[in-house]
Amino acid sequence: MSNLNEKALLASYRVAFHVAKAGKPHTIAENLILPAALDIAEIMFGKQEVQKLKSIPLPDNTIQRRISDMAADVRDQVVAKIKESTFVSLQFDESTDIAGCAQFIAFVRFESNERLMEEILFCKALPTNTTGQCLYNMFLEATQDFNVDWAKKCIAICSDGAKAMNGSKSGFITTLKELMPNACWMHCFLHRQALAAKTLPQEYNQVLNIIIKIVNSIKGKSLQTRLFPVICQDMCSLHQNLLYHTEGRWLSKGKVLTRVFELRAELLVYLQQARSEYSKFICDSEFLLKLAFFRIYSSI
Repeated sequence: MSNLNEKALLASYRVAFHVAKAGKPHTIAENLILPAALDIAEIMFGKQEVQKLKSIPLPDNTIQRRISDMAADVRDQVVAKIKESTFVSLQFDESTDIAGCAQFIAFVRFESNERLMEEILFCKALPTNTTGQCLYNMFLEATQDFNVDWAKKCIAICSDGAKAMNGSKSGFITTLKELMPNACWMHCFLHRQALAAKTLPQEYNQVLNIIIKIVNSIKGKSLQTRLFPVICQDMCSLHQNLLYHTEGRWLSKGKVLTRVFELRAELLVYLQQARSEYSKFICDSEFLLKLAFFRIYSSI
């Protein structure tokens, strides 16, 4: 009986792991996974095995506790490796998600078994202000139980150049360096690239604008959105859909341009059939050369 309970407990953790990995609601374990497993067991092995599966605890609150336990274990493993590492570096970013909630995330890089490792240190929601002092208080709150000597271990800090992050008087980095006097600050290269991409040469800015119009002419209408994948399927394409360009914090230009370039043959067929004025650009070898160069430049 004890062996059966141990297996049921392990199975419960395994199911919780898959639920968390798939990003599904916790109720899916009890409402879908368990009934499906019971049916499979009854058909394949008989009713005796079904009774064993019924002993697996899968209520939604149990799944939530299992996920929290596994998350805490992963955090403890990361903290243990940080303590064993001689030096660490930190990277911070504060941004607003699609729900309008301010999120503060910290990454840590450290040495483990002669390899450089990078992990998420924490990700916390900021309920009120996003000032430098609020970010500093959140960092102290999130790491208070880690017992890591940041002053001794941290040698580098990376962030963007926003005022809340890097203000000379009350910025988060300025305050944090009082806690970590040996750490040097560097500007995140992704944010530098994002700033550089906003001042494109005119000829490449025109390429981007034309590509955005082509994508919007297809993705912006439901009928065209349904028809274009049909052409892609008929031509055995690598992809079935185009991607929207967004002015997000994580660059999307390179992905959009790469997808358009890889589907240029399909786009040409579609635009010619639709008698679109944009078909002339997909036929233009000079335009395609600029597109090929620009997609590589935007993906660096």
